[in-house]
Amino acid sequence: MSMSLRRVQSLNILQNFQLSSRDVSRNLKRDFSLLSVSGTELGQSGLLSVTGHRSPFRTYYKHEVEVSKRIQWKRPERVPCILPEKSGDLSGLPEVDLNEPPPLFKDSTEFQTASETVKRIFGLKFQTSAERRQAKIDAMTKQVKRHKLDNKSVEVKIAKWTAIIRNLQEHTTKFPQDRNAKADLKEIIEFRKKRMKLLRTLDYRRFEWILETLDLLFKPAPSSHERVERKKSMRWLTAEYIEKVKEQKLNEYKEALNSQKIGFLKSKLSTMEAIVEEEKAFGVIPSFTEEDLNQVKETLRLKIEEEEKMHPSHQVEKEVY
Repeated sequence: MSMSLRRVQSLNILQNFQLSSRDVSRNLKRDFSLLSVSGTELGQSGLLSVTGHRSPFRTYYKHEVEVSKRIQWKRPERVPCILPEKSGDLSGLPEVDLNEPPPLFKDSTEFQTASETVKRIFGLKFQTSAERRQAKIDAMTKQVKRHKLDNKSVEVKIAKWTAIIRNLQEHTTKFPQDRNAKADLKEIIEFRKKRMKLLRTLDYRRFEWILETLDLLFKPAPSSHERVERKKSMRWLTAEYIEKVKEQKLNEYKEALNSQKIGFLKSKLSTMEAIVEEEKAFGVIPSFTEEDLNQVKETLRLKIEEEEKMHPSHQVEKEVY
């Protein structure tokens, strides 16, 4: 059976590749043979410690890495959307007088003419939690009503949702296992945010007034979502740390140069005066005029005064120029 020359060459190449791969795997096994020994510790700093028989490749990729204490990163804690920190509610429900009658009896003439005992029994203190909650909702909506019969305006609706949200937030704080209340709270917060976003587009002045009156903080959704990743955050922190080190080194270098300015100006002034005297002795036009010398003297005087103001305890040697 005949075989072409190309076929023979391809078989030889495949055989050589198999032999080379076997050599590589044999060398790797020999290099990582120490890792499979029970209780082996490599390095004086204890960066890599192996106990028991493990796979060499698995141990190699799972060794501990020492991170510098100067650059630390912690994954930010997730804030639930139902908390006031995320919803933007900066305060709680308004306080109501428990001796006041419920909203149903406020305009009743019989209640107003009743005795003090009847008024105390029919007060909010002895009513159900639903009545007290409704009284708080009415107290909050009263702040933004346009008129006495206003029940349909956007301001009243937002105030009513805000009161319900804050009441549910107090409820979920006391009873965190109530999942139905958490689900309802999340839906109402999203619905209120949607309406406030629309109001912000249509009437920004009214939107600002609502935020100020109800003590709210509007947090719009970000335009793009960016994942929180450890490597990316470490790169940012490293770049920030590098910039801080650069700035610190530059400031130290500037301080070192500023501390040498007085000596440099004195040396400069004496050198300029010596050059001028030598040029006059040889009958050459001086390279520096009196204005140049006076300018250096004035700069030196100002620098000495500045140094005395900054460090009054260290008196700088004064000279008359």
